[in-house]
Amino acid sequence: MLTQIYVKDFILLDHVNLTLEDHMSAFTGETGAGKSLLMDAIGILKGDRISASMVKDGKDKAIIEGVFQVPSHHAVRSLLDEAGYTLEDDLLIVTREFSKEGKSVARINQRTTTIAFLKEVMAALVDLHSQHDTQYLLNPKYHLSLLDRFLQQDALREDVRDTYRVFKKCDDELSQLLHADYSEDDLEFLTFQLNEIDEAMLKENELDELEEELRHMMGYEKVSAGLHAAIQLLDEEEGGLPIIYEAAHQLSGLHYDETLDTYAQKLNDAYYVMQDLTEEIKEYVQSLEFDEEHFHELQDRISYIHKIFS
Repeated sequence: MLTQIYVKDFILLDHVNLTLEDHMSAFTGETGAGKSLLMDAIGILKGDRISASMVKDGKDKAIIEGVFQVPSHHAVRSLLDEAGYTLEDDLLIVTREFSKEGKSVARINQRTTTIAFLKEVMAALVDLHSQHDTQYLLNPKYHLSLLDRFLQQDALREDVRDTYRVFKKCDDELSQLLHADYSEDDLEFLTFQLNEIDEAMLKENELDELEEELRHMMGYEKVSAGLHAAIQLLDEEEGGLPIIYEAAHQLSGLHYDETLDTYAQKLNDAYYVMQDLTEEIKEYVQSLEFDEEHFHELQDRISYIHKIFS
């Protein structure tokens, strides 16, 4: 939504600064009052062509600036995000500045931009219609963007766009390869590589899964040693379990006040919890296996896959 427009030294206009409300606005006035000039100024914000004759007589340059409120869900936000524009308070400021010497500059949020990009952005924000205009609804160029705005499925649209970019890149590479000239040696080598890939019978995400399994197996020795050390600290004669049990036993015979009974009960509870946990760790240790043959098979398979694509 256009919230403010500033025009200075444009044709017959000296200085105009209008703030528009969140309702319908109408420009009224006699012929020659400048209504059409304001619409022309908005057209220039959209990227219409300018000329030195549009600078007011006696002035060096003209400035036209518009401030737009752009909600976060608006379709143009993704276009601006891709170009690196950040909107503070959802405000977009578009500026056109041109001089008598024919020099001109276009800015979006005070950053210089191209007219082509300006037109792309403004086409999503402003429509100008007159009795002679062709409605943009009839222009196939805008049909897809209109459908996207109607569906309001921004996340799905982004997924489709990202997927299409990957497909397009692969398709372009394939087309380039199909139209390239190859010698007999090149064809023989490519055929060999293709056959090698077919014979490998690769699966989706196989390499990542194999490398993750290999990393897990490589940590077997360290994991096993750590678990056995933990069991010793818990269950040996001088370990944690006997000490906790003895401490509970010492307190359980003291019945001089309820506080000591509470401490004894808590130590007993801790002992049985730690005992159960120790048994679980022992069972886990017994379930650990290291298949050396499978370990070497993993290494060979991973090396083979890397060799195919190296």
